[in-house]
Amino acid sequence: MMLAMAHGLPGGAQVIYKLRVLPTSKILEDHVLETDVTGGRGFAPLKPPFQRLALDYAVDPHDLTFTLTPDGLYHCNVEVVALVYDFDGLVAVAHADVLNGSITPIRFATVTRGGFRIHQEISVPAYGRYTLRTGIHDVRSKRIGALEIPIAAIRALPPSTTPTAAPQGIPKN
Repeated sequence: MMLAMAHGLPGGAQVIYKLRVLPTSKILEDHVLETDVTGGRGFAPLKPPFQRLALDYAVDPHDLTFTLTPDGLYHCNVEVVALVYDFDGLVAVAHADVLNGSITPIRFATVTRGGFRIHQEISVPAYGRYTLRTGIHDVRSKRIGALEIPIAAIRALPPSTTPTAAPQGIPKN
């Protein structure tokens, strides 16, 4: 997964997904989200203000491994990573979620028809040249998808009007 998340590489295509990225509001913040990782060895230095972004993934469920178990539930294990890189290619902000859980057959049918949806939020520096690289890792099959976009393309977009939502049926660990 770390290789697929390297700055500037072509996106991985083993797991196909669409990504909608929008600011959550026009209000700038003095600190990053508590769930974001910043600072320390190998991280780019940061200074406020920050802008919060909503990342809404729609993953092709056929690219993920769901295992039907005797309890009648479908189980999966998916890692979702978002990294913000500075102009020099250093990670400035990191955010990762592990979705390891079970869904009912009814929810599985919905996911199969409409896609596996995941929501994340990440703080990015409000000024400067940064890129956002996202990745989806199906832990069981070891398949990965990744893509990278410049944050400048997102900053001026209107805020998301969609309320934040948890992933469909899969709890975060």
